[in-house]
Amino acid sequence: MNQMYIANRFFINFFQPSFKLLDTQRIGGKTVRRHDAPKTPYNRLTELHTLRSELRCHFDDIIHELDPLKLQENIRLYQHQLARIAVGDPVGDKNSDLTAFLQGLSVA
Repeated sequence: MNQMYIANRFFINFFQPSFKLLDTQRIGGKTVRRHDAPKTPYNRLTELHTLRSELRCHFDDIIHELDPLKLQENIRLYQHQLARIAVGDPVGDKNSDLTAFLQGLSVA
């Protein structure tokens, strides 16, 4: 479970963009919300001018080592293993490849 959370955290922080709420105004009975452009938490962090250069280099090294497709594959593998544990099947060292996942989508 911890391995899934680690892979998920890396994927979300480095590759999953999100909107950030900038302002909310109430005009009569209507609420108007303004959002910033979608960015990843990594992008928001590197845009800070107060970030030390050694931390910036550390995060740059991390993102260059990561592969988003491999992270998603690992997350799916861990989810599959958790589902097998939930139904009582033993979890083996069986590797889940992308074609098996795509074939399983029609069943899901």
